Amino acid sequence: MSESRFFAYASVDGRALLGRTWGEPSRFLPLVCLPGLTRSSRDFEALAQALAERGRQVFAFDFRGRGGSASAPFATYNVVQEAADTLAGMESLGIAKALFLGTSRGGLVMMRIAATRPEVMAGSIFNDIGPVVEVSGIARISGYVGKAPPESWEALVAELKAGQGAMFPKLTDAEWERYARQIYADDGGVPRLAYDPAMADAFKAFDPTKPLPEFWPWFEAMAPQPLMVIHGQLSRAACPVFASGPRGPVFPKVAAASNPAAVRSSPWRRSRNASFPVSNLPETCISAIISEPSSGSWNCRSASSASIAWWTSTPSPSGRTPRN
Repeated sequence: MSESRFFAYASVDGRALLGRTWGEPSRFLPLVCLPGLTRSSRDFEALAQALAERGRQVFAFDFRGRGGSASAPFATYNVVQEAADTLAGMESLGIAKALFLGTSRGGLVMMRIAATRPEVMAGSIFNDIGPVVEVSGIARISGYVGKAPPESWEALVAELKAGQGAMFPKLTDAEWERYARQIYADDGGVPRLAYDPAMADAFKAFDPTKPLPEFWPWFEAMAPQPLMVIHGQLSRAACPVFASGPRGPVFPKVAAASNPAAVRSSPWRRSRNASFPVSNLPETCISAIISEPSSGSWNCRSASSASIAWWTSTPSPSGRTPRN
């Protein structure tokens, strides 16, 4: 098993930030993993171990105010700042180019990096996020951000099962326990928030009746590179917008489930099972991430047993994928 090692670096405004790495440099490009809004590098541990054992070095970042990274003024908890922090971390580590995996908020940070520093990105993997964020998803997040957890791990696991069991119906008791410990910190046997509770302030002005900003310009900056989308079957993320939506399809091989003809003609595989945390990505998905997309796309053979749907895109020879 490949054990993680911590790395520390300074943000552009002098904050002490932290991340973790697994594996050693190899012929493969490293994978940079960016977590969700209140999450940390711990989310990627199982995935990173599997990839490192197969030869790909992985770097996972704790955004400011999360995990082991220092808290910061509330106004700096934003995607633009977090992208700048990630780039500062990559520079300190000597990472000139990498593949990227972004989960939720991390996917937005990934798009920002593609729009501002495309030369550092060799390919991108979206995990349940896209250029359009659904209001219902933000409403759900606003209901728990900053809320103190129960005073015991047993009670916390029970609370998570009650609130998220419909999304993760196939997790075992041990996996629920692991999931809880990825999200929260342990303080003498008591679960505590693993992020700055001031992040809840961002939701005070949230109005579910108003549309959220869209990220199509940032997303379109990714057209020249290989793209993979991992979408849990029960996820509430709007992944089909990759192929439909007012600005799509940007990538002709990124097909929506609502378009059976496109699905049949694309390298898309689907099961009828469940959603899953990123730590439980199926073996077939891990194998696809390991393959180097040097030919312009990922090798996504057989995902028939996986609890996922995914799409991949191949850039055109000109470097820009044409619209249909």
